[in-house]
Amino acid sequence: MPALPARSDDGLTPRLFALVLVVYLVGYGLFFHAKLPFSLSALGKVVPGAVPLDVRFHYPPAEVDTLLTTLGVEGRRAYERILVADTLYPVLFALVQVLALRLSARALRWSGVWRALVWVPVVPLLLDLLENTLLWQALLSFPTRTSGGSVLLSGVTTAKHVTSLLALMTCGVVAAVAVVWGSRSARLSSTLES
Repeated sequence: MPALPARSDDGLTPRLFALVLVVYLVGYGLFFHAKLPFSLSALGKVVPGAVPLDVRFHYPPAEVDTLLTTLGVEGRRAYERILVADTLYPVLFALVQVLALRLSARALRWSGVWRALVWVPVVPLLLDLLENTLLWQALLSFPTRTSGGSVLLSGVTTAKHVTSLLALMTCGVVAAVAVVWGSRSARLSSTLES
């Protein structure tokens, strides 16, 4: 596979991508697996078996009030701490995907509309941030809720997961094409040089 240029006009280097990836992986481990006050496991400590709404693929709107009632005051505080970390995590996740797509697009020498695929991961990021805003609103206004707010929150959560899957598939396909294209280009170059 041909080596990527050490530096491009946009300043993106494979080393910068690797650094962002390491930061993301550390953040992932802390957020999903560590026993810290802001990790997802913190909710289960307060209310065993409680699953945050934003990690579910879909839930009925009535589940918003059910979960917030079940959590109690301490559980809702734990959920607030989780939401602080959940604002940083999707930003890191989207950044890794955007940088990976930019490196792949550069390797493929894509331009124009194809290069716009680089921004696909921003859609789930925006939905995740909207979901967090709606969750904050639900937590802060509890026990007063409107059914419309719960319906919107449920729909945004599902849309976030669907678009996140599409973004991951886009990253996978573009990276695979870059690898295949890179190996074909390398074989063609070596054949032409011989």
